[in-house]
Amino acid sequence: MGRLLETIKIQDGIVQNIIYHNQRFNRTRRAFWPESVPIDLYEHIKIPKEYQSGTIRCRVLYQAEIETIQFLHYVKKTIHNLKLVETSIDYSYKWEDRTEINKLVADSVICDDILMVKNGLITDTSYANIVFEKDGNFYTPKTPLLHGTKRQKLLDEKSIIETDISPSDISNYSGFALINAFNDLEKTTFIDIKNIK
Repeated sequence: MGRLLETIKIQDGIVQNIIYHNQRFNRTRRAFWPESVPIDLYEHIKIPKEYQSGTIRCRVLYQAEIETIQFLHYVKKTIHNLKLVETSIDYSYKWEDRTEINKLVADSVICDDILMVKNGLITDTSYANIVFEKDGNFYTPKTPLLHGTKRQKLLDEKSIIETDISPSDISNYSGFALINAFNDLEKTTFIDIKNIK
């Protein structure tokens, strides 16, 4: 069995959205190790001095217990367009091994990233959940491959609405944005829906 992963944003030395990361981390551990005792990630994240300013990626690699915590300077991806790609991948849990997803991306070099379609419904891009805009409202697929922590926070705040979205529904929306631990909906620029190929 491979290792699982939790990727957490640290902004100027402050751990972001830790409640939601703890929830997903411990829910995943319970799924594979039912007897596991909950762990508070915050107690284990000790930020080295050189990573206490700017935007930092904290990678927690684990199985039943935390195995490694890594810190990296965050580099934002620039996305202008997406390519629809059919897949049968199961990515219900955030695994360190992303071989299958990376292969789909490599096979779709004509676009900046892929937007995966599973069982006829829109799911996620290779590294983020997606939000569509229509008439000032924001919608996210009810069928993501991975239930992201930022996505869950926005759902709880009622800032986004879950709905089934098929490829044929995409033209009903005016734009899209990508959300994950590092991409906030309120700070993102929506991209024209025509940029989904």
